Amino acid sequence: MDKLHERARAIRLAIFDVDGVLTDGRLYFMPDGTEFKSFNTLDGHGIKMLMASGVETAIISGRKSPLVERRAANLGIKHLIQGREDKLTALSELRQIIPVEMHEIAHLGDDLPDLPVMRRVGLGMAVASADAFVREHAHGVTQAVGGAGAAREFCELIMRAGHPRTGTGSLPVKLGLPRYLTLGLLLAAGAALALAVGYWNISPGSFAPATVERDNARPDFYIDNARIQMLDEQGKGCLSPDRRTCRAPDRRWQHPP
Repeated sequence: MDKLHERARAIRLAIFDVDGVLTDGRLYFMPDGTEFKSFNTLDGHGIKMLMASGVETAIISGRKSPLVERRAANLGIKHLIQGREDKLTALSELRQIIPVEMHEIAHLGDDLPDLPVMRRVGLGMAVASADAFVREHAHGVTQAVGGAGAAREFCELIMRAGHPRTGTGSLPVKLGLPRYLTLGLLLAAGAALALAVGYWNISPGSFAPATVERDNARPDFYIDNARIQMLDEQGKGCLSPDRRTCRAPDRRWQHPP
């Protein structure tokens, strides 16, 4: 196990910056001054899976926005600190609420205000689009850029490392599926296999013969079918005049090769 995974294995609290990490870093304003942000659904689902695995999550952002409040509420992130450039002090305040050691904290950032926290926690990660100085001093750098899967990558790193107390790192987490969903898929696959085996074990002779309706407009067709029925009851020879379809000794239908 490399050093990055060793650091990730101890994590019990994951902290995210917003602008440039959960978003692409650009600020969008409407003509009336209204601000809006774009978030990535992959990142959101990664955060939800991380919380489901037993890891606490928090947001510490230098800017303040009601959109971030709404996003945190949608994801179920309980700990939200906004408008704080002194992020190290904000982290100290957060630790009064969540009793964790510094080596049990991970932080994902992109700019210089994130660096004091990143250098003191157990796992300080930078997104691929982060400032060059921040990337240089981070413990690791994601392959994805901010707002485009970097947070998801960060979450999956922690989940796959697996904290011994949270029980993360199991197969359902690696697949990105909740445990109950994985169990359901396995049960469905087993049921499908049982049905397939049962289908092929059913003899065609166990089905009732199809009813042949009389068609006066086609007497030759009716006569041929009557001949097939007569031979079937007598148990002799082939079951069709052209001798291409025959009956096996065990009275089952047999198709020609």
